[in-house]
Amino acid sequence: MKILIAAGGTGGHIYPGLSIGQKLREKHPEAEIVYVGSHVGMEKDIVPKYGFPLELIRARGFERGFSKETLEAVKGLFESRTDSKELIRRHKPDLVITSGGFTGAALLREAQRCRIPTMIHEQNAFPGRSNRLTGKHADRIGVSFEEARKYFPQERTFLCGNPVREAFVSPDRKAARKKLGLTENDRFVVVMGGSQGAASINRSAAGAAASLYRAQTADGNNAVKPIRWKLLTGRGQDAETAALIEQELGSVPGSISIQPYSEEMDTLLAAADLAAGRAGAMSVAELCACGVPSILIPYPLAAGDHQTFNARVLEKAGAAMLIPDSELTPMLLESAVKGILEDPNRCAQMSQAADGLKIVDAADRFAAEADRLLGVPDAPQE
Repeated sequence: MKILIAAGGTGGHIYPGLSIGQKLREKHPEAEIVYVGSHVGMEKDIVPKYGFPLELIRARGFERGFSKETLEAVKGLFESRTDSKELIRRHKPDLVITSGGFTGAALLREAQRCRIPTMIHEQNAFPGRSNRLTGKHADRIGVSFEEARKYFPQERTFLCGNPVREAFVSPDRKAARKKLGLTENDRFVVVMGGSQGAASINRSAAGAAASLYRAQTADGNNAVKPIRWKLLTGRGQDAETAALIEQELGSVPGSISIQPYSEEMDTLLAAADLAAGRAGAMSVAELCACGVPSILIPYPLAAGDHQTFNARVLEKAGAAMLIPDSELTPMLLESAVKGILEDPNRCAQMSQAADGLKIVDAADRFAAEADRLLGVPDAPQE
């Protein structure tokens, strides 16, 4: 059995594809699984670490507006078709899978033209343009939100969820808090600006953290449970965020920790009482896996405004509070954090709602559907 998995550009497309590939490799050790990416995406640095052969095609995404990059993208559109034809001819795959992005579209279309079975994994509540187009003719489409079903042929669409790393499947809150040195009284807030950072979130988080620190230390106020903060600012924005807090407090107190990013998100979210950040598909899946109440500030320039669609799913379920980026201020974020943390019942209800949305066997569900599509013996039945 040979399977091509195509995705590229951002981690939001790459990691679900890798999780699916790992599950298929686990179920079918004899299968040859090849990852297909582009020359311009993050995949060339990420995929080799997971032990998959990597093929690159000349594809690139379209930018908003008209520019030199637009012309390069048009050129890439034609070149990616040529490269996809060559890949299909050379590998002769039994199945082609894409987890979205411009890389997968060309390969999926060529596979469909050659009548090779195809599958799509859609991460967001509002599907990306590439998946919406190729999904019309895909054999199976796995969606991560029920809200995404309506954009695809119903008879070929199934709910599988977003694959999260194994570390998020069974979070141990007690062990995580012990590792981070948190006491039972500490309330722990994680603020995530994303790997590239988010200036609006960082500014508001700095202001909110400074103001709440002043309130809890004023006149030796011991009635207020202490709040510990982890501010993940994105690369190159930690110093600026620290400077904002120093302007307010003179120095950064020990209860406010600032880092560009963390490789221990599973530990941070397992320990968190509340999280705030963007509403990317994988971030939302990890929040739900850990049952963390959240304040979601969707990235306003996300394609198709898909982060707002993701955030609305959690808001409707009672798992999150949604604040548009255009309305975000330090005062509003401070009020939101206080309103949730100072109401234990609300906090517990939000946590339960988030937990109710989690799907921790997403890769298993997708792999099982792939088996059924290919007619693999002993495929689990629904």
